[in-house]
Amino acid sequence: MSRAASPKLIVVTGAPATGKTVLARYLAQTLELPLISKDEIKEQLLDECEPFDPDRSKTIGEISFNRLFQLIEGELRAKRSLVAEANFKWTLGHHNRFQKLQQQVECCTIQIHCRAASATILDRFQKRVTSGQRHPGHNDQFNMEALAQNLYDNIYDIDIGGQRVTIDTTDFSLVDYKAIADICQG
Repeated sequence: MSRAASPKLIVVTGAPATGKTVLARYLAQTLELPLISKDEIKEQLLDECEPFDPDRSKTIGEISFNRLFQLIEGELRAKRSLVAEANFKWTLGHHNRFQKLQQQVECCTIQIHCRAASATILDRFQKRVTSGQRHPGHNDQFNMEALAQNLYDNIYDIDIGGQRVTIDTTDFSLVDYKAIADICQG
């Protein structure tokens, strides 16, 4: 299979509250591709583990990443393009998992890395916590300090191989979603 005919793996990366999910959903809908989202996997698992135990959140998060990579590999082995989205971290070796996957399964990888000013991310995250719109199993209310440290340590800026596009989402009104979709479609 030639590289041009290889399935596309479009991976939306970045810290929490950088607009990854909104962008990933837009790309999946616009490009008519399936979306595999770590948070959706985690929320389904959390719902299956009723009653909710806050101590399980981290373990379920790790399981969710494993499931995400299994689903990505399955789609690529079936020669189907897809969009994947999560707050991948180099400290958890996610870049290595992507690189290994690309060695095992031929695909054309496009990484869309979302970033924003740290103060903006922390403000959005705090608003997310107080909005009550996220699944309580994410334990966001306990993660503010860790997020600040992770932003300082830059753990969300991973290189998974393939084409990489960095998008500044500090001001969502300046993000050109169509241009990003055009890059992914090209």
